[in-house]
Amino acid sequence: MGASGWHYIQPFDTDLQTTLDALRRRVFDENDYFWFDSVPRPATLAELDAMFTDEPDFESPEFDILVDVVTSGTHSILDARTAGPRGDIQPLNEMEAVALFGIARPCGKDFERVDLGQHTPDRWNGGSCIALYDPQGSVTSIGFWGATGD
Repeated sequence: MGASGWHYIQPFDTDLQTTLDALRRRVFDENDYFWFDSVPRPATLAELDAMFTDEPDFESPEFDILVDVVTSGTHSILDARTAGPRGDIQPLNEMEAVALFGIARPCGKDFERVDLGQHTPDRWNGGSCIALYDPQGSVTSIGFWGATGD
């Protein structure tokens, strides 16, 4: 199948990690992610995260299916769990923002105008994010984008 590109805008909430967590909850609750038809979807986001982070039960009869699920990923922001300079999602610096958006402090329209697919590898790479500003210079939301999945 190959990795899938994705992008989202999420209202800013306290800090970058809290905003990412809220976005992940929203995507999970809306079932807006790839999942195998033959595998029941996890009941909670915590259950989904455990599937990807806990040591698998090698003796389980479902081991092979679980390996397929984990290696395929969800092709969505759900594949990213941390945000920050060393996280799965890394914020752009000012120079990167200007190179990509033509402005250091983009707004939501600037984010939507750029073809982020042209700036996203077609392999699993985690993702990037940028603060989006209102005309008064306040951060109102965060734009997230990347590529994940097999």
